[in-house]
Amino acid sequence: MDINATIREAYNGQTVNKDYLGIDISRITGEDLPRYGSSPCFFLFREIGRTARDLYQTGHYRHLKVYPRGGYFDYIAKKEFNTLEEWVADCGQHMHDIVYGWNKFDGRESYIALPTLLNRIDPRRPEIDALTNFMAKLAMNELTLTKNVLILRDNKVETFDQFMTE
Repeated sequence: MDINATIREAYNGQTVNKDYLGIDISRITGEDLPRYGSSPCFFLFREIGRTARDLYQTGHYRHLKVYPRGGYFDYIAKKEFNTLEEWVADCGQHMHDIVYGWNKFDGRESYIALPTLLNRIDPRRPEIDALTNFMAKLAMNELTLTKNVLILRDNKVETFDQFMTE
């Protein structure tokens, strides 16, 4: 499942406080967080430790919410995006720079990295990501999953089709 579908599924699965995506950040970070007046959002790691004034002046202040009708909305830049990938590219950053939570400039660790968020939403995600990376590697070498053989624990060799029919 792709990142955006995982986030959309978590958002749609909540009946109240949809912006929280079913995640309690304080349980993940171990930080005793106050009840902030706003709900969590996506922002970039480059904001951490900087002031709001500095971020505005440098154009680095960007916050993103899941849009109820699909996609995302950056309420600082006032722009809509279909995917997190589009947003992070527009910000001139990379996917590994995305964090989720609050940046309240109070020194508390009130955010989590995107992979942590995704793994909390869907604990199977690391295995799915590994399989996706494996399939991409096969494709780069002009292979498909079905063109491979498997060496089983008893050193028996089977084709993919043989393995899948057992």
